[in-house]
Amino acid sequence: MNEEYDHSQEEEEEEQGRDEKNESPEDKEMYEQIEREMSAYLALPIYKKAEQIYTLTEAITGMLSGDAELFDLKEEMLYEAGMLQNKIGEIHCTETYNSRMENAVVLKMHASRLLQHVEFCELENFCDEDFLNTLEAEIEKFRLLFIEWVGKFEKEPDPDIDPQDEEEKDWGLFK
Repeated sequence: MNEEYDHSQEEEEEEQGRDEKNESPEDKEMYEQIEREMSAYLALPIYKKAEQIYTLTEAITGMLSGDAELFDLKEEMLYEAGMLQNKIGEIHCTETYNSRMENAVVLKMHASRLLQHVEFCELENFCDEDFLNTLEAEIEKFRLLFIEWVGKFEKEPDPDIDPQDEEEKDWGLFK
C-alpha cells in the first residue's frame, strides 16, 4: 500500500510561519515578544510619518511620466522613501547606542536624498508644485521627529566590545 502523504497542512503551517499548537512555552514567549516589539515601533510617530511620506511619494511619482530618466528618478524616490520605514525598524531592533546612531545617520541620508529629488522635481517642473511642497513639509516634520527620537537613545557602553581590542576601539563618534 503506497499512499501519498498529504503535505497541504504542513505547507499551510509553513506559509503562516508557525505552528502554535506545537510551540514550546519559550517559542510562544519569543513570538509574543516579537509582536510586542513590532507593535511598539509601528506605533512610533516617526514611523507613522515615514508611512505618510512613502504614500505621498507614491502619489507624486505616479504623476511623473516620460523617458527613462524620469523612470530612474521615480524608482530612486520610492527607494529613499521606503528606506525611511526600513531603517526605523532596524534602529528599533538594534541594541547598542553606537549601532543605533550609525543607522540614524543612514536614515538621515535617505531623507536628505529624497528631499534632493523633490527639489530637482521642482526645478525641472516635473510635477505640480503644491504636491512637492506638501512632501517637503512632511519631510521637515519627519526631521523634527527624528531629532526628538534620536535624543531619546540611551547612551550605554557596548558589552560586546573590548576597549583593549585594537580593531574595536571607539572612533570617538556619538559621544
